Amino acid sequence: MATEEDLITFYSGTYYETHALDAETHFQENVRDYPRYELPLVERLAAGFWPGSGASVGEIGCGHGSLLHVLRERGYRVRGVEVSTSAVAFCRDKGLDVREARDFGDEEGACDVSVSLQVIEHVIDPRAFVRKMVRLAKPGGAVVIATENLWTAQFVFEMAAARARGRSAPYRSSDQHTYVFQGAHLERLLREEGCSEARSAAFQRLPPRGALHFRLYREAFRAVDRAFGSGEYLMAVGRRA
Repeated sequence: MATEEDLITFYSGTYYETHALDAETHFQENVRDYPRYELPLVERLAAGFWPGSGASVGEIGCGHGSLLHVLRERGYRVRGVEVSTSAVAFCRDKGLDVREARDFGDEEGACDVSVSLQVIEHVIDPRAFVRKMVRLAKPGGAVVIATENLWTAQFVFEMAAARARGRSAPYRSSDQHTYVFQGAHLERLLREEGCSEARSAAFQRLPPRGALHFRLYREAFRAVDRAFGSGEYLMAVGRRA
């Protein structure tokens, strides 16, 4: 596993520089998709304690700032931290309050909502990461985590097929990821680090890109996942005690 210093070096100056999408395309795609997928789900999972317009939101690992932009357009007061120098510059060009940092330091109870999307799978200490997120939220506030889902129909099939051939099962996650999760893992972390309640759900986003035969292959498994309420991604929401 990479060291903390290795990760900071990689994500501050290499990760987005080698990303498949340029910054503006990445920003615009997420601005389009967050209102379709993540936001309706988080409002459902946080029913009863999701704050309304005007609430403060702090995002850890905000990337190119798409979520902050979408929430700002909806009337939320937003700010973020991000370790990528180029991503921070991009966010600031969009007029977003983003600083270059791993987290919000020792701030406690500073935001109505603490959020981090597709970040926890990159860190070397998920428990410490969740602890920081919970501390950032006010008592009664929401803590939102999204990541990839370990168990999908495709992964189960490919794991079983590999074992039937006497081979090691494939590792589903990217080699840039340090941990993979199930919903129960995230719920447990949230509760143990200071949330009075926690809920999780799997979800899907847009169909995959690529050649037609690859898309058909993936979509067959996505149909199975939909039938069982699963998907490639997980969202967990906790309420700070």
